[in-house]
Amino acid sequence: MPGLQAATVSHLDESSITSRSGVYRGEIDTTWCIGSVPNGGYSLSIILNAVLAFMRTPEVTATNIKSIAHNDPLLLSATYIQAVTWTPYEVRVQVLKRGKSLSNLQADLYQDGVLRITTQVLVTDFETQKTAADRMKLEGGEHDPAKNGYTITDKSQWAPEFPLSAPEKCHAPRPFGNKAESGKTFAFGELITVSADPKHIHATKTSDVLSAGAYYALTPQPRLSLDADKVAKGRVADGKNLIPFFADMFLSPPMMLPGHHDAHWYPTLHLTVEFKRALPKQPVTRTATLSKGRFMINGQHESDTELWSHPDDQHLFNSKQATERRSWILAVARQTALVLPFAVNQNKTKAKL
Repeated sequence: MPGLQAATVSHLDESSITSRSGVYRGEIDTTWCIGSVPNGGYSLSIILNAVLAFMRTPEVTATNIKSIAHNDPLLLSATYIQAVTWTPYEVRVQVLKRGKSLSNLQADLYQDGVLRITTQVLVTDFETQKTAADRMKLEGGEHDPAKNGYTITDKSQWAPEFPLSAPEKCHAPRPFGNKAESGKTFAFGELITVSADPKHIHATKTSDVLSAGAYYALTPQPRLSLDADKVAKGRVADGKNLIPFFADMFLSPPMMLPGHHDAHWYPTLHLTVEFKRALPKQPVTRTATLSKGRFMINGQHESDTELWSHPDDQHLFNSKQATERRSWILAVARQTALVLPFAVNQNKTKAKL
């Protein structure tokens, strides 16, 4: 079974590239399906990595304002038009606006000439953002957001707390599994582990908040070998940014409800991912995830999710204190989804033929 990064790789159609648009082509890997349909976060990872590759092309970098490259995703907003199938895809990327601090793009995933997912993507350079914020700093206000360029630091009165228990206080990591008790199937179930936080299981049972916390980790895979020059020039999307996949890997609010559940499918209608920092050069392959749900009406529900780095991945984010256990917020996400019988998912098989 191929790993997630390998399954997310796509290649530029050379006949399509201009400074304003480009098309990336690839194959859906059926390993990353829930039932008959590719996981929504997997499909979104394909789109985002195509966008990031496009931003690396010489055709685009030649138009950078003041030579500032925008290689950090800031915001990814996706509307799911039709279920993605098993056929080859193309990601059509188009520049809507270039600026000094932000670039706004549209990226759409098509299969068989049919629009499946449409996205709006904002990309930036977080280091340039920090430099601009530093100019607003006032003396003696390192941890005062009103004086330090409007950053809530980890020593601020309002600093967000890491929401999960320490890994050793959670359930032992276990394979996600290829089949749930309800009968739902996950082709990738042996390629990811989950470690649930009992603190949030208890909170759901005893409070008025539906919440679920867990550590998710992809199983180690051989290092992917790609042509470094083609990756650097955006001719190959290297699949390194897997955050959209993790943004779609959580316990859905309907499943947080205590009791027995029949097999259901929770198709995503809309998913927004807001990145909070630049990611390390190597792929982030595990996260600490907190998800909460508040409203659920006729099956329609939303999930608000925080994605943090794993406490033992501190070396990826802070080389100066690589032995100090710590987590960093990576992204926040909001998803709107439905509850449908799982048979609806399985009836999508005609799209595979």
